[in-house]
Amino acid sequence: MGGGMGDFLDRLGPSGLEPLFRLWCARRSGGEVPAREAFQIWDIPPALLPNLFLYAKEDSRFRCRLFGTTLVTIFGEEATGRTLDELIPAPALPARQALFERVLETGLPLLYEGNLVARDREWRRFSRLVLPVTKAGVRDHVLGAVTFPSMLGAQATADEPAADLAWVEATEEECRC
Repeated sequence: MGGGMGDFLDRLGPSGLEPLFRLWCARRSGGEVPAREAFQIWDIPPALLPNLFLYAKEDSRFRCRLFGTTLVTIFGEEATGRTLDELIPAPALPARQALFERVLETGLPLLYEGNLVARDREWRRFSRLVLPVTKAGVRDHVLGAVTFPSMLGAQATADEPAADLAWVEATEEECRC
C-alpha cells in the first residue's frame, strides 16, 4: 500500500480501469508478468484504447512507445518517442519515475491518482493504472491507461509540484483471476 488510497480493487472500480487490469491478470501465466506481445489491439477494451500508454525502460529513463489520442488531446502534445523526463516537469518527475520503477521491480500493478502534470495546461484529476510487461522475458515495459474522473480542474503552472500524488499497489492475491 502506498499513499493512503485504500484497497486496490476498491479504488480501481470507480476509475474505469478495471477491464484493463482484468485483461492483464488473464494474460499472466503461472503468476508471471505477461509479455508485451500478449496484448493485441482487439483485446483492449475499446473505451480505453485512446487512453492507453506504453513506456520502455532504457537505462535509467522511460521512453514512450505508445500514447493514446485522448492523452495527446489532454496533454496537448504527442509523447510517442519522447522520454518521461522530457514530458514531466522536474518537480514531479522523481515521484512518477519511482512508481514506474516500483512496478517493474515488484511485477505487480499499481494505481495512482493525482493532478495531471502537463505544461501550460489546465490541471485535472486523473487515475493511472500501471502494469508491468516483459519483452524477451525482461521486465522493462510499463503498459497502462489514464482516465480523468473529473473534467474539472484548476489552472496551475507546470512549476507547481504534484504533492498530492497517492497510490496503491495490487497484491499477488488480487492479481489471480
